Amino acid sequence: MRRASRAAEPLAALLLAFALLGAAPRRFAVAFQSPMPGEPLFGEVEVAVVVRPASTRLERVEVYVDGVRAGVITKSPWRLLVDVGDANVAHRLQLVATAAGGAVANAELTSGTIAVSEEINVELHPLFIRVERGGAPVAALRREDFAVYDDGARQQIVTFERGDVPFTAVVLLDASSSMEGGRLTMASDADAAAFSTRWRCSSGNTQAKRPPGRRCAAATRA
Repeated sequence: MRRASRAAEPLAALLLAFALLGAAPRRFAVAFQSPMPGEPLFGEVEVAVVVRPASTRLERVEVYVDGVRAGVITKSPWRLLVDVGDANVAHRLQLVATAAGGAVANAELTSGTIAVSEEINVELHPLFIRVERGGAPVAALRREDFAVYDDGARQQIVTFERGDVPFTAVVLLDASSSMEGGRLTMASDADAAAFSTRWRCSSGNTQAKRPPGRRCAAATRA
């Protein structure tokens, strides 16, 4: 009986070792499918994750950009859009993947930058100008007819175009009893005088003139 008991001890230890081995979390790996290491990144970037082995059951994949968590992926396909900004700088991207059994795998890459020998910041400021003579617009003007100054310094005119600028306006008029006694008419005339054309809209006792073919949108409150 003692010999049988002693012989059973190594077998029990072997079975216990196999049981512990089976309970250990299964190892796996994750990697970036995109972007590629050293690739310059700007704006929105799609992060695509590949899992090895492919049969690994993942619970989630956390994506970090420069140490800040940008999002969490919880299902396949393992992809996420992240915004890295527009600056020409290197970024550090990290993956932290957690499997169903609790195992964790990590991956990391560093993006590149675009090499530039000189950087110049150019700001364009659009100016919309209307020139009138005797109340009528003057259209036959050229670039040479204008001079633009900023704090006394003459500025270069980069582009020059002639034409109409689209303009949309909504006029709100108070049509309550507080506008009685000619006040509503005065307010309507003042609004109409602010534009080169006049239109007609009616809402209750509110009216303003407009030429044929013009649509008008107005809002009133009681």
